[in-house]
Amino acid sequence: MRPDYAEAYRELGAIYKSIGHYDEAATQYQELIRLKPEDSDAHFALGSVYDLLNRRNDAIKSYLEAIKIMPGYVEAYYHIGINLEKKELNEQAIWVYSKAIKISPEYKDAYISIGRVMLRKGALDEAALAYNEAIKIAPNDDDAHFGLSMVLYKQGRLLGSIHELGETLRINHRHKEARKKIHLVMDALASAQFC
Repeated sequence: MRPDYAEAYRELGAIYKSIGHYDEAATQYQELIRLKPEDSDAHFALGSVYDLLNRRNDAIKSYLEAIKIMPGYVEAYYHIGINLEKKELNEQAIWVYSKAIKISPEYKDAYISIGRVMLRKGALDEAALAYNEAIKIAPNDDDAHFGLSMVLYKQGRLLGSIHELGETLRINHRHKEARKKIHLVMDALASAQFC
């Protein structure tokens, strides 16, 4: 292979990543970046491999490099948010997800992620708003409906929770969490009716 053949490094990185050889994939993407330092997709690809290696700080640095090259790289913002969330830096994650939404107002995954963080924090009204925005954008997104069902459950709105779990299962009848939770919510509703 000619050492200046950058696209070969990109392809090898993708192949190594697809077969689970993440260290080798990272090496290929690093070589690609050495040859094409202004390639935002190369930095993003390296960040995605670092994600798979659980190297959160390195992943964030790679995504930031991609953003430095291409400031509107919404996927890079989103993946920074995911990494911050995994590091339990929830406020920073929400800020980054919000930045992704400012760049791309129809980016439903950022709304779902904000909903997930808010739900975990116990900010149920904010979580419901985020999930509802995701549902407006993508009415058939099972994760948005599932997230909203969990908010409604925590708010004691059991019928609404059951409805959203039903929507989740209508969209994706194999949604494992929804299949587990529907029984929990039905039991809670039955108990509430007999109290």
